[in-house]
Parts: sequence; structure tokens; C-alpha cells
Amino acid sequence: MKAEVINPFLESARNVFEQLIQVSPSTGSLGVKNVEYIADHVWIVIGMTGQLSGNIVFGINEQVALKIVSAMMGGFVITEMDEMSKSAISELGNMISGNASTILSNQGLWSILHLHK
Repeated sequence: MKAEVINPFLESARNVFEQLIQVSPSTGSLGVKNVEYIADHVWIVIGMTGQLSGNIVFGINEQVALKIVSAMMGGFVITEMDEMSKSAISELGNMISGNASTILSNQGLWSILHLHK
């Protein structure tokens, strides 16, 4: 995987988290991995077609996802991943992917995103 494809997602995620929940995440060690679905995680899968094709997969520990959703809901404490919580965390994935897609488009790469439910 090339940095020019990954970096827009990292930049977008950082921007979305800063704007949406006022958290400034940092990047850990990067690498290409096979996705291993872990039971206590929330998974968002977004398909990408166009000049770039494949799946964008976000895996978030469920307790972290609940804290993110709580922040998205203005600090209202969310304790379970109900339909509203799932919708909110899906929207987070949409925002990150959409912003990254715009960055990629500005680099001359176009794509179409499809949320998998």
C-alpha cells in the first residue's frame, strides 16, 4: 500500500477527530495487515471503486467507540451500541472516508464510496 493512498485517511481521521470531538490523535506505527475481526470491536466497512478500489476498514474497540459516540452526542453518556450509536459511528467512518476521498481527488485519483452495513 502506498503512502499517497494511506496518508489522506490518516490526515482526514486526525481532522475529523479534532473538529468533531476535540481530540488530537497521533499516529502509531504503520504497516499493512490482514484484517482480523475482533469480537469486542465495532467494525465499519466502506467499499471504494474507481481508480482506487477495495475496502476501507475501521476497527474501533467498543469501549472507545462508546466514548467517541458520547462525545459526538455532546457529552451525553452512551453505554451500549444501540441503533443510534451504530448510526453515529457509521457517520464517523463516512466523514473520514469522504474527506480522504476529496484529498485523493485533489491528487488526481477519483473514487466512489459505498457503506457496507
